[in-house]
Amino acid sequence: ALLYFRANLQSTLLPTPASDNHSHDHIHDPVYHDNHQQFHSQTNEHRQKSLKDRRPTVPLTLDEFAALDDIAEAIVKVETHRVFNDGERFERIRGTKIQKNLDLVKTIRDQIDCWTQHGSWKRISDKELHLEQLEATGSPQGRLRTMGDTRFAKCDARFMDSLDRSRTTGNRDGSAPSAGHQEERLHVLGEYDAENERLMVREAVKYRWVPDEERCGPVRPSPAGTLPPTGEDKNRTKMGFADDRAEYRPFTPQKFCQVLNQRNMLVVGDLTQFQFHDLFLSASGMNYNCFGELGCLHKAPHDLCPRGGGFPAQLKYARNDVLSVPSAFNPEDDEYPNAMTVEQPWASSELLKRYKIVFLNKGLFWQTDDEFLTELVFTMKYMWKFYPDNLVIYRATHPVSSECLKMKNEHEDEAIASKDGLTSVVPGTILQRPLTETPRRESDNQGRKPVYRPTLADIQRQNKLARAVIESAGGIFLDTEAMFGMRPDGRLGNGDCSRFCAPGPLDAYTDLLYNTLRILQS
Repeated sequence: ALLYFRANLQSTLLPTPASDNHSHDHIHDPVYHDNHQQFHSQTNEHRQKSLKDRRPTVPLTLDEFAALDDIAEAIVKVETHRVFNDGERFERIRGTKIQKNLDLVKTIRDQIDCWTQHGSWKRISDKELHLEQLEATGSPQGRLRTMGDTRFAKCDARFMDSLDRSRTTGNRDGSAPSAGHQEERLHVLGEYDAENERLMVREAVKYRWVPDEERCGPVRPSPAGTLPPTGEDKNRTKMGFADDRAEYRPFTPQKFCQVLNQRNMLVVGDLTQFQFHDLFLSASGMNYNCFGELGCLHKAPHDLCPRGGGFPAQLKYARNDVLSVPSAFNPEDDEYPNAMTVEQPWASSELLKRYKIVFLNKGLFWQTDDEFLTELVFTMKYMWKFYPDNLVIYRATHPVSSECLKMKNEHEDEAIASKDGLTSVVPGTILQRPLTETPRRESDNQGRKPVYRPTLADIQRQNKLARAVIESAGGIFLDTEAMFGMRPDGRLGNGDCSRFCAPGPLDAYTDLLYNTLRILQS
């Protein structure tokens, strides 16, 4: 069996230019062009087989999945050492001032990992959330509604439709009102109902990711004359910084613009990645210049931070399902667009010299492990060689929820929590909550139904491959796989269980990205 897996995962990475002369123009690099032509001819062959890859595969047991993990780990270790080994690959973070400091790089990555891996989703009370929004934005709605693509506001639309029906009929389904339930007036999204101590937003919006303070926060000295707490030694489990840099501070548009430090941000990826374009703009309260994932690349960039605020910054999104570089295709090499993928050209000199922060993800577009690894290494080698001053931040791919359809059938968007937060006061709806533990992979040979890729095991394995590549190339990896695996709620539904409604769980990325950029200023 191991021989079969090894053959299936056999690396097809191509030799890539190893020159460290970053001023060298790749236009005049014949080795680069030879590799680029060979790379695309091979990857086009891979993509022609991608339809077959989407069909049910050979059933695997949990032990066989574990064997695949081990093989993939061994292969990526060899490839990253071969491609990115310049003697300092773990001693610096490209796009920052951090160089030749192995301990600091490790501490920063440990701190980010602690924030994403050691925490839980905590429900914020309606009143507390309302007061936070008033203080942060001066508006009762604040960041609690999206200003972007209307498709991500469908959950809010269902929520408000339910309120309207309750106001006129008493029940969500239009049946006769129950005693004391009928609303007397039309509520506005984001409004605080003081009489019932209820904030008029969906339940999925009321949860916030909170890292474990004891493990991830600053080490606080014991008061004078007292002994440290008994039990487990906190220093043994502490991850990251011990000082105030370990604080997980809340996002504000002003502070976010300060840590951006006048650097523009380019968001690149597939449809799941497009949500972050809307997320960052909505959180910053800025206007939109484009709508739809295919229309943003060639439109004017968005102002992410105001030009008159001292820290101007812009945002742009490019749809590229596989992060192909340097361009989508080259007609001179008999290459043509692939109908199964969208590959807008994002890795151009014009864009990468202007956008110094690049936010990437390959998303849920299924590729075999060798194809996934081949293309990601090629992409990061391109960035590593020609754009060493760009900060690359890669987020983990989120698992798809198997409970999403069930929750939509139980009308999770229309549910309104009672004062104790345990049940829904709207008849016919069921209150949904985040999970307390991350989903576990299952054997796909249980004979229940055909299995389609990617499975949870595929997502977990390829996230590990991505981490190894990104960190070897001097980038930052946000390991949010388990964090969002615990959020089966708050998703779009109606056939789309990979993306979230807005606002919703993805709002946690505003705090995470802000704190990540903050400690990178170390």
